[in-house]
Amino acid sequence: MGDSPLIEIALGLLFLFTLFSVLVSAANEAIVGFFKSRSASLWDGLLTLFNNDDNLRTKFFEHPLIKSLEPPKSISGWRLDTPRRNIPSYIEPRTFAIVLLDLLKNPRGVLEGVERELTQTLAAIRTGDTSGLGRAEAQLRMLAGQVDATTDSGKQLVVDIHNVCALVSTASTNAAAVIAAANGLLARLPAHQRTALEESIKTAAPKLEGTLKTLADNAAGSIEALREEIESWFRQGMASVSGWYKRWTQAVQFGLALLLAASVNVDVIRITEAMQADAQLRHATATQAVDMVRNQPLAPPNVSPADSEARYRDALAKLNATTLPMGWQGDSVEYFHQHPLLVAFGWLIAGVAASFGAPFWFDLLKNVANLRGSEPNPEERKSKTRQT
Repeated sequence: MGDSPLIEIALGLLFLFTLFSVLVSAANEAIVGFFKSRSASLWDGLLTLFNNDDNLRTKFFEHPLIKSLEPPKSISGWRLDTPRRNIPSYIEPRTFAIVLLDLLKNPRGVLEGVERELTQTLAAIRTGDTSGLGRAEAQLRMLAGQVDATTDSGKQLVVDIHNVCALVSTASTNAAAVIAAANGLLARLPAHQRTALEESIKTAAPKLEGTLKTLADNAAGSIEALREEIESWFRQGMASVSGWYKRWTQAVQFGLALLLAASVNVDVIRITEAMQADAQLRHATATQAVDMVRNQPLAPPNVSPADSEARYRDALAKLNATTLPMGWQGDSVEYFHQHPLLVAFGWLIAGVAASFGAPFWFDLLKNVANLRGSEPNPEERKSKTRQT
């Protein structure tokens, strides 16, 4: 029964749902691209993540590292251009952590440099190599000059670094004292990191004080661990934003599907009745459905922002190429006046179908097409009947 009317009607409806879903998805993607909805959701999401600290959010997006991620004007010029939307649509967690730490004036780079120089100095002293100690002392003094000495912790860090530098020159005769001083400073670096962060939070991000202190405590003073904690916090926040955005786009897409179904008059009920009553229409539509599967056997008609307009036109052309009763020609207007609720229900079915997406319907279409392909078509069956 692979060639039964029921199979052909199923093929026709699945063909219709696939093309209409592509049409809706392409239109939705074009709208999202114009309004830069992904960028806007990131803008709103960061405000929530920053505990409604609008000043911190503004500074974050004005940071040079974030500015460099904005789309070129040549690409985004035709789209809606507002501060809320003229920002990147995606930010890597590592980039977020680096920028936030920089806004907090966190001495991450300085402390990493001090830690690296002290480690290398200790290794050299233990092996008896003092040739590079002069360079190490100069490097440590340079790093001390980069420390924010306006805070108590910063002042103490500068003093500790200078104390080690004063001993480095005596490493050949007083190695034990240099090793002890360097080890002591290495042990105090996590505390310097935590104290400096807490002081900078109070001025740069007071609304995030509780959150960032918790992350700093989890990092146990480790600079690298703190960055990873901030990255993890950002990922969790963006997961929530993605959930909001997905629910919003689903609602918009369903509304858009209803609007398109009405404008194109995709009345699923009337289309089904027409295929049931007209064997030629039913068979022609089923053949078009099978041809689409054969011409595109591996993947459904995907939609991306770059080709949304082309996909929209292609899907609309394929829908118009069918002889299914769509549009507002002929007696469609009169039929609507006679059966407004029934037609509206047909539009509703089309809207619900589009919400499942083209991949879902295309997979079903392939499965049903395989059933039809296993049996001879009506012409072949009639030919065999004549021969017998």
